[in-house]
Amino acid sequence: MKFEKYIKGKKHTLKSISDACGIPYSTLHKNIENPTIIKGVNLKKLSEFLEISMDELWDLLNSDNTSLLNVLLEQKRRKRDIYLKPILYLMVKKVVILMTLLKQPIIFTYLM
Repeated sequence: MKFEKYIKGKKHTLKSISDACGIPYSTLHKNIENPTIIKGVNLKKLSEFLEISMDELWDLLNSDNTSLLNVLLEQKRRKRDIYLKPILYLMVKKVVILMTLLKQPIIFTYLM
């Protein structure tokens, strides 16, 4: 992998990078194995430590042509969905309770 060659050339190890950036070793290792899960904040920490741009770092980590912007947007969408689903569930639950108390028929249409 290009990233591993790069850090070896700079005389760094994953452990030294992990310690310097404050990223747990296991997280750093997972991010290098699967760059599409790396958080933007960790990418920034790594790029600052290695003194390269985030785009240059992404090119070192990413073996296919996946766009960094697309990866970060997808992560943001998934994070939003994780937070919205429980809220939606609670809202539906409150409506069901209210409709039950009012003895009204409950008809739902899934909008998402």
